[in-house]
Formats: sequence, C-alpha cells, structure tokens
Amino acid sequence: MRFFLLLLVMILLPKNLKSQEITKQDLARIDSAKALINRIGGVYSENLSEYCSQITTWGGPYASCYADRGKKGTIYLTEVDIKYGDVENIAAAIVHESMHLKFFHEDNHPDEEEKICYEYELEFLLKVPNVDPWLLDNAHKMIIFYSK
Repeated sequence: MRFFLLLLVMILLPKNLKSQEITKQDLARIDSAKALINRIGGVYSENLSEYCSQITTWGGPYASCYADRGKKGTIYLTEVDIKYGDVENIAAAIVHESMHLKFFHEDNHPDEEEKICYEYELEFLLKVPNVDPWLLDNAHKMIIFYSK
C-alpha cells in the first residue's frame, strides 16, 4: 500500500520529489543528526547504515523514503524540518524513515507499518539525553492515532 501511495505522489507531484539543493548549513544539520544516531548506536545506527544510501530534502509536507526491494534507499526530509527543525527532530525523522527502508528492503509491509515506525522512533527518542518533551508527546500521539 505504501508503495502505491508513494508512486501516486511521484506521479502527481514530480517537482516536489526531486531532491532540492542542499546548503552547507542543511548538510551540517543532517550530519549532526546522523552523529546523534551513531552516538545512541545499536540498531538505530545499524539500520541507517544497512538500509540508507542517501539523505536529502524534498518539497513535500512530510518526511518519506523510497527503495527498491533488496537495495539501499533514500530518505527524503522536508525542507521545513531541515531549515527549522532541531537536531533531535531531524534524527527522529531519519530513524523513523530508516525503519520504513528496512520494510522496503525486505519487501515486507505490515498493516501496522506506520505504528511500528513511530514505536521505533519513540524507543530512539527515549535514549536521547534531554530530548524535547514535544517529540516524545508527538510520537505517543501518532502511535495512538495509527493504533485505531
């Protein structure tokens, strides 16, 4: 289902799916988020390394990703998240999307995929020192939303 949704978005919004030009400041934020993920380590850095070949931005309203089965994929972060988001928020989006990439890689899309990805994101956030409570609250709300 997620594949077909992404395909539909790709057809309807081709200009938005193209990677946007990334500034040095944007790259620094992405690198800082990746460094945070690597400091937390464990499955979060392993999944990112194993399933993601590229992180870029796009003009869409939310972070997304795409990969062909069995191949590493690309994570698309929103331009808004990169420009105005803090490092923890960017890292949370990367962790979340890396779980989606794992599902793409394995060609396995469980019915509760989005809920599983938010649970994975929440587990990561709980390990981040001094994390913004809003990020935890948002992940909890999304888990409840996708549990319905």
